[in-house]
Amino acid sequence: MRTYKRKTENGTIPPEVIRQGVQKILEGGKFATVAREMHLPRSTLKRYTQKFLTEGGTSTNDVSEVPLENFIPRHKTRKIFTAEEEKSLENYLIRASQLHHGHSTREVRKLAFDFAEKLEMPRKALFVEADNFSSDSENEMVFDDDSDLDVDMDDCTTEKDKVSVGDFILVEFLGKRVKKYFAGEVKEDTSEGYVVNFLRRKSPSWKFVFPEVADESLVPQSDIVMKLPVPRISGGTERAAKALVFDVNLSEYSVE
Repeated sequence: MRTYKRKTENGTIPPEVIRQGVQKILEGGKFATVAREMHLPRSTLKRYTQKFLTEGGTSTNDVSEVPLENFIPRHKTRKIFTAEEEKSLENYLIRASQLHHGHSTREVRKLAFDFAEKLEMPRKALFVEADNFSSDSENEMVFDDDSDLDVDMDDCTTEKDKVSVGDFILVEFLGKRVKKYFAGEVKEDTSEGYVVNFLRRKSPSWKFVFPEVADESLVPQSDIVMKLPVPRISGGTERAAKALVFDVNLSEYSVE
């Protein structure tokens, strides 16, 4: 199964340590020296120093007067749900997924949006994507006033086409900054997901080939974007005959 593990300490550094580092820079310290002494990534130190200066600070200001929240990553300060609300949403998504063979990333975002609307939270720019999510769509969540969350069987209509062994699918992987997509063939159907043998795109064309060393991973239903049509062989030379072509437009996805 493909999982992305944290490779740096970025985002986990205590804000008071970052604030102390910025203060030392403003007092004349060098980025490389201060970063090494305080065990801080140089890029993090530069970013927060620049942020302090561009938001009205000067080299004579006392950084200790700046609130600690200014030195906390935005993804933490801009959280939409509380820990308790996230837990309730998590429980609902798990129950709904078990009933309807999993959800895609987009469907999960839609359900989370409905949950936020139910709680009457203010809309945030990052939570709304070109008005693609709306409370009157067919996937709207239904809640019981006497319980945290309640699954309504009639309203959970996000079930995908059944994927079988031998089918070709498009899978979404969430990278650190961007989403990536891979096409592959389903080799096995397990209780935890599908074992998929991934193809490689021969960019810039839209021909796909299997790598010499098989790249197989366990993929949950929720990561499947779509079921692809049966591919055709591209033809031509013996080498080209091993390439597969899908008669579907995938240009909107960054397929690799």
